[in-house]
Amino acid sequence: MGLPRPEIELQQGTRLLDRYIVYDRFDSGGMATIYRAWDERLERVVCIKVLRTTVDGSGSASGNAAFRATYTHFLKEALALSKLQHPNTLRIYDFGYFGDPSLPQEERSPFHVSEFLSGGNLDTFVRDGGAMAAGDAADVIERIAGALSEAHGYGILHRDIKPSNILFADVAGARIPKLADFGIARSSTPGQGHETAANLTLCSPRWAAPEQLSQGIEGPTTDVYALGLLLHFMLAGRPAFVVQHIRDTFNARIVDDAYLTHCVRESRLEKPMEDVLLACLRVNPASRFQDAVAFARAVRAAVGRGEPAPDSAPTRSHAPRHDPPSSHGTAPVPPSHSRPIEARVRFVETGERADLAFTTAQGETRMRLTFQPTNGRINVKSLSGFVQRDDARPSAAVLVGEDACIRLVAADRSVRLTTNLVFGTKTAEGIVFVVDGHPVLVPSSRASQAVALFVADTREVVIVARR
Repeated sequence: MGLPRPEIELQQGTRLLDRYIVYDRFDSGGMATIYRAWDERLERVVCIKVLRTTVDGSGSASGNAAFRATYTHFLKEALALSKLQHPNTLRIYDFGYFGDPSLPQEERSPFHVSEFLSGGNLDTFVRDGGAMAAGDAADVIERIAGALSEAHGYGILHRDIKPSNILFADVAGARIPKLADFGIARSSTPGQGHETAANLTLCSPRWAAPEQLSQGIEGPTTDVYALGLLLHFMLAGRPAFVVQHIRDTFNARIVDDAYLTHCVRESRLEKPMEDVLLACLRVNPASRFQDAVAFARAVRAAVGRGEPAPDSAPTRSHAPRHDPPSSHGTAPVPPSHSRPIEARVRFVETGERADLAFTTAQGETRMRLTFQPTNGRINVKSLSGFVQRDDARPSAAVLVGEDACIRLVAADRSVRLTTNLVFGTKTAEGIVFVVDGHPVLVPSSRASQAVALFVADTREVVIVARR
């Protein structure tokens, strides 16, 4: 395999395997670039994950070694996913190579095609919304443990379980977690050979088990340990190790259980759940839960034994915060009026970004709003098709700085949703929107930016406020 070549960006309209048409670039990581595409044969949106041809920009021998390692792991991911059928594992549909067909396969960029999940990931979900209720966290653990149990049955270790690798699918309004990114998975099938130092550098240190940090022997309990860190993240709303340089924690995490025990107890979780976590996060793999399902059962039992703490985090469900206006002033409420508001009003408090879902006669449609604090504008992106502003041509996203009509359209140009974006009127008290003749105030103390979506298809008004 030669040296990595300059990065190639797939352009909109690129056709792969004579059936997948690239929409746009959706995301990018250290190992691969993610694109949305349209499957012409089955008429569905899919995800295309293309191996990046440059792992570091040095062009050095070490960079070439890293590229060879990621190339091997990328192929392993496709093979691993092709074997797994659990409903909480990302489904893979196809595999191929991109580049000059006259070149050998190892000189081209491999890609695989999988289901497109538009519900975001666990990392964003928790960081935007805070700690999850214990019951909701247990639901996620049970589902991911089931996916891991199947993988372990095939002799496949995931080795990189972390919040950003837990993706969400939206199914009939429910948010279903799915385990993704088997890029550094390892098969324990005899004759597979030994791991190399290059492979080990691909783990995520903040979520790694002690044996990964010390190049020890890995097994199913390695993934179980990561499940424990995942559970802590959901319950505490932050990682177990909150330090500037994660490498500074390595020695303490490898030597004994004292440091990890201190980190968990600092989070002041319910005692039954704390005990389960500490039993899962032992340095010695033999002292942990020996399989993922056993851990999930213990977590569920701990939920039943726990008592609500007076200052515990509010219960959250597997959905973004789309809380309706309440009577105690936590959301904007209109003044009394002789004629009530007929539209259904939702209030969404968010950080820089908000993912919204709407259900109409055409099915579910998802969109993402990203606030631009420097210029007051908002980037509107469809997560299930294209965006059309007023009568302009559809595109992947549009930047809006004034009231506008926005349509979310499918690949065949059919309209899935029509909404008017309204920026409201700024006053000394905050931002005012007029809904069915009623002024609705979003106080300045609650939001630095706000926009209202008047959805024609559902008679719904969604007020999105950036904290």
